[in-house]
Amino acid sequence: MTTSALRRQVKNIVHNYSEAEIKVREATSNDPWGPSSSLMSEIADLTFNVVAFAEVMGMVWKRLNDSGKNWRHVYKVCFSTPRQQVLPIFTVTSNVCVLLRELKNKARLCKYFPKSVSESRR
Repeated sequence: MTTSALRRQVKNIVHNYSEAEIKVREATSNDPWGPSSSLMSEIADLTFNVVAFAEVMGMVWKRLNDSGKNWRHVYKVCFSTPRQQVLPIFTVTSNVCVLLRELKNKARLCKYFPKSVSESRR
C-alpha cells in the first residue's frame, strides 16, 4: 500500500466520510492515474440513492473548489478520458443534471486547467 493510499484511509476515518464520499475521494485523488471504470460505475449507481447522491455531489463540489497542489482533484472531475470522467458519468440521473445546471458557473473554472496531464508538465 502506498503512503498516499494509507494517508487517504486515515483521513477517511478521521473525517468519518461515508462510503459514497470515500469512493469520490478515491476517484478524484491526486494519484497520476485515473479511476477504474468499476469505481466510476459504483459512484454512478450511488447517485440513484437520495442520501448517497447528496454525499457524492457534496464531495464533487468540494473537489471543484480545490486548487494549487490539488489541481488533479479538479482535473479528474472535469477532464479525464471519457470513461473516467466523474461529472459525465453522473449525467445518467436527472437529479445530477438539475444540480449541474445550478453549478455551471463553478464548472466553468475547469477551462483554466490543462486538457491533459502531459500539457501540465510542460
